[in-house]
Amino acid sequence: MTDPGWKGFFFVAALFNFGAAGAFLLVPDLLYQLLGITGTAPATGLYSDAFAVMAGIFGLGYWWVAADPAANRNLIWLGVIGKTAIVLVFWVHALAYGAPLALALLISLDIVFAVMFWIYLTHATQ
Repeated sequence: MTDPGWKGFFFVAALFNFGAAGAFLLVPDLLYQLLGITGTAPATGLYSDAFAVMAGIFGLGYWWVAADPAANRNLIWLGVIGKTAIVLVFWVHALAYGAPLALALLISLDIVFAVMFWIYLTHATQ
């Protein structure tokens, strides 16, 4: 049986992703201004909407994990891979292509989730 603290943690991960998705879908102009994102529509709208949809879908996966982490271990592995990959992508673009540093810093919160997911997978009692 999974420690209830882990279930709560995965619930927080789901809410984090839902919050990111909601911000990109509901208040993109404010988010762009705060993070220094520039560009012209429709490209920026397409990319932020696509990012929001994927963040929301991953959030749904974390919601399912929160309900039963042991039964959803494969989804947790996808979280480790997905969150690590998205952090790398944003940092490559920030360092090599001039994407906003504030955005790379914000997305870096995902590495904390990735590490915690990995800790659950490798150390938590099932």
